[in-house]
Amino acid sequence: MQENILYERIELRFGYEVLEVDICGGERIDFPFYLIIPIDFLYYMGDDMPRAYIYLLGGNERYSAENVLFRRMIEHAGDEDARVVIIPTASSQPESTADFFRRFFRKLGASYVGVLWILSEKDTSNREYLRELEDATCIFFTGGDQERIVKVIRKSEVHDVLLNKLDDDIVIGGTSAGAMALADICIVDSRNMGLEQGDVEWEYGLDLVHGVIIDTHFIERNRFWRLSQMVSRFPENVGIGIAEDTGVIYDTHRREFEVIGSSYVTVIEPPNYVRFIGNKIEGREYRISILADGAIFKVGRSSKVFF
Repeated sequence: MQENILYERIELRFGYEVLEVDICGGERIDFPFYLIIPIDFLYYMGDDMPRAYIYLLGGNERYSAENVLFRRMIEHAGDEDARVVIIPTASSQPESTADFFRRFFRKLGASYVGVLWILSEKDTSNREYLRELEDATCIFFTGGDQERIVKVIRKSEVHDVLLNKLDDDIVIGGTSAGAMALADICIVDSRNMGLEQGDVEWEYGLDLVHGVIIDTHFIERNRFWRLSQMVSRFPENVGIGIAEDTGVIYDTHRREFEVIGSSYVTVIEPPNYVRFIGNKIEGREYRISILADGAIFKVGRSSKVFF
């Protein structure tokens, strides 16, 4: 048996169902479906291929044109050709929130900045909003209450467009609640720091990023415990805790996560052993990484992180 075989996992989408298929460097591996494609072919088909970037921001960012979080976002969205749409679904004050971000993205130099007032389920079938989503090069979810996003948008026509846009040149981003809603599993609330079963409430998210659970304001609000509980309950996921004024950029082409910003990102891999004792969850042998600006990592099979 050969060792150190380079492999990747790709995803074939059928509506809301995702079929994961392993691909390796010319070797057949033990999986129900086999595609024998040299790995170099996947990575070097050219940088001109469509590429989606998912921006996951930790909240309370510095809203300055010099902030690298937003400079990079606008660059990826086309610089002066960027067409930004803001989705304030999560906000309890959507008008003032949307107005703030509209003015901010204009200051960043975007050629167009619009707002999609998707505040209820009926808004998700608005033809004008769907057209604006199709034309956008940057889609940005504001902060607020992430449960509003998943309740209103998940499994709607807007959700369909978002999933299809992953095959285009697109930036999809969110801050705070807007970032947390973009993953498959979305934490919506917690109590008692999330130490015991039932202390963390969750919903299925928008599923734009697989294999991770996102938490924001991570250091500032002491959210380590609730995220560690979630990866114990859902060991097919890695927890990514993002501090304020910091972000993670997910490159869907290279399947890489890049840390960016002024503080830290905490990555929690699920424990090797979990025991449930009444309402308590005991986890042993977590692997934890504390990452700063410039760190790049991948999430592989079995929820392992590679650098």
